[in-house]
Parts: sequence; C-alpha cells; structure tokens
Amino acid sequence: MLSNIIFLAASAALARAHGTIWGPGMYCANEGNPNADYPSKQNSYHTGYPLYQLPWDQFWLNNNRNCKNDPPPDGEFMEVPANGVMKVQFASARAHTNYGWDGKFYTGFVDGLTGYDVNMNEPNCVTSPNIHAQNASMVAGSAFAIAYKSDINDVGLEDMVVFSVNQHAPWITVDYEYEVPDLPACPDGGCICAWSWIPNGCGEANMFLNAYRCKVTGATSQRTLAKPQAPVYCENDDSACVKGAKQLMVWHQADGIDNINVDNRKQASGKWASPAYNDKCGFAHGAQTDIFADGNDSGSSSSGNNNGGASASTGGNVNVALPDSSTSSEEQQSTSSWEQPTSTWEEQPASTSSWSEPSSSSSSQCRSRASRRSLRARNAHANHRRASHGGL
Repeated sequence: MLSNIIFLAASAALARAHGTIWGPGMYCANEGNPNADYPSKQNSYHTGYPLYQLPWDQFWLNNNRNCKNDPPPDGEFMEVPANGVMKVQFASARAHTNYGWDGKFYTGFVDGLTGYDVNMNEPNCVTSPNIHAQNASMVAGSAFAIAYKSDINDVGLEDMVVFSVNQHAPWITVDYEYEVPDLPACPDGGCICAWSWIPNGCGEANMFLNAYRCKVTGATSQRTLAKPQAPVYCENDDSACVKGAKQLMVWHQADGIDNINVDNRKQASGKWASPAYNDKCGFAHGAQTDIFADGNDSGSSSSGNNNGGASASTGGNVNVALPDSSTSSEEQQSTSSWEQPTSTWEEQPASTSSWSEPSSSSSSQCRSRASRRSLRARNAHANHRRASHGGL
C-alpha cells in the first residue's frame, strides 16, 4: 500500500516531466545518488530531464546530475544484439517501466496513466504527457551510439558512433525498437553506449542524453568502426549530408561545445530549424550500416519514413499511423490529416533560444478531456499523499 501511495505522489510530480530510456546497464538509474533508499530509486525521474546551456563536464553523458558516479550494478549491461533489434523502454520515470517496482505500475504510456489515444493530435503541442510533439508524425527521432571503451571517464564525443536510429521515437508510448548493424564484440569490460533525443520544438530548444554500460551479443564481425564525423543539417539536399559514421549531436550547450549549428535556418515546413536524428541531418531510419572503417555498407538500412504507407510499430503493442513514405515531406503536409501545426516558438529564430514551454492557458486548451481527467486525478493523488505523509 505504501508503495502505491509513494508512486502516485511521484506521478503527480511528473505532470510536466520529460523522459529517457530506462533499463539494465543505465547510468544514473538513481538520479546520481547510488545510496538512495529503495522507493527513491524506483521513482527516479530527474535523469530524464533535458540538457540546456551546460558546459562540457556537466553536459557530457548527463553528468550535471552526477551520472558518471552512479553506475549500474557490477555485471549488469544493456544488451545490443548484432544484426538484431534492441527492445527498450522510454518513460518520464523509472516507475513507469518494467525496470521500476518490478513493472507493477507499467501501463504502456510514458507517464504511467491510461486512456491516451496514440493518434492524438494537439496543434499547440501535446502537454499531457509532455512529449515535445503535436502528434506521432511530428516526432523528431532518437538514436543510440556506442564507444568501444569500458571506462566511462575515458569516453569522449569522438569515440561515440551512432549505430541505430528510430525516427518515430519517442512518442507517448513506452516500448520501442532500435535495429542494430553487424557490430563487433565489446572489450571484456563492455562498451559504453548512449541514447540521445533532440525534439523538434514544443518547448525550450534543449536535448536529452544518457549513458549505459552495454555489450554486443551474438557478434561475429571483426570489422572496426570508422572515426565519426559531426553531422550537418542537410534537409532536402542529400549531397550535403555527412556520409558514414557520425557523432552524436551537441546543440544549444555552453562554451562553444556544439557540433551542429542551424541558427537562422528554416525547415521545409517554414519553421525554424532544429537538428534531429532523421533525414534532415543524414540519419536514415534503422541500423546505421555505413559506419565501418572498411567503407563497405553491411546492409540496407531503412529510409526516412519507410513504413509501407500503413503504420509503424514502436516496438510494443501499439501501431501509430504515419504518412505514406512514397510522398515527399511537403506532400505529406498537404495530404495528411495531421497538418503542420503552428507553434508559439516558431516566431523567433533558434539563435534566440526562445522556444518556451506553452503558457498555462494554451496548455489547458491543448489537453483533451481525458488528459484533463488524468491531471485532476494526479492532483487528487498528490493531495492525498501530502495529507497522509506530510508532503513527502
């Protein structure tokens, strides 16, 4: 009973939270405090907060939350199956995945609630849950990268090679799949992996990043990865895209550490540009098969919106309708029932860093009836929690 009350209070506090990939092998599973008590560990959520205008030592691998000093237990790894598919869980808190409370509060949605329509469309951005998109077609994409080093303190940006991209993640659901190329085995102590996400608007112009101790399973390849290059923004101009192995993107951080710049550029839609793990920055959907030092492509990765014109599975039990891949992005905007929405942040260029969270008035207009009911429920749970446990 106590765990239920603690979880419900945590859910109420997470109404405006963001998210990360939770699971075995992750750094910062305990929000940078490996000595935290059990309930606190199970309800961890700060690890999924965004990174913005941070110096390198705080930004890199989410270390502003002491993440490098909060490693996974000895012998615990995130498994990366060579030529296979990684199945992972994204949520606003550990408790909303099978990695927290033994899955007791898993609902399949990122905030642990139920009743959401996976095909919802909120022209002014979905705010409940806060997922930085207007609908599934506006999801910017996310990526996994790998460094063939075992000590997280030895890993730099130049060591991390993006090996998998899911252009349809994250959305409001928890379960996702990332295709893996023919990766070689890791050193005996494992590799260091990272997951990264840069949303396309709907809030402050920030990004998300977290680290994992990982190991490649089923590896037979002896190939080595090429040195990764910084990506460039290349929407509608494939010739300008960086080919081969690419770095993770660093954007809107402090001290000149960014490795991609889209200031004063606009997307084809007319909105101010933001980098993303999709075709706009040269990242194909699926396994990145062009990352090897021998220069040979190990196979064909999926194209940007390669979903057969029907639906794309996020990796769980939910199918989300997506635009037909046979049409261009401009045609999709005109033929899809999800028109390219306008948003408050688009009136200013990215260089002004003026992507602010929607105002409370616009947020309330934006929520569906189901979302408003969920919000009232969260507030009621929080009030009950404070009354019963002194506001803990």
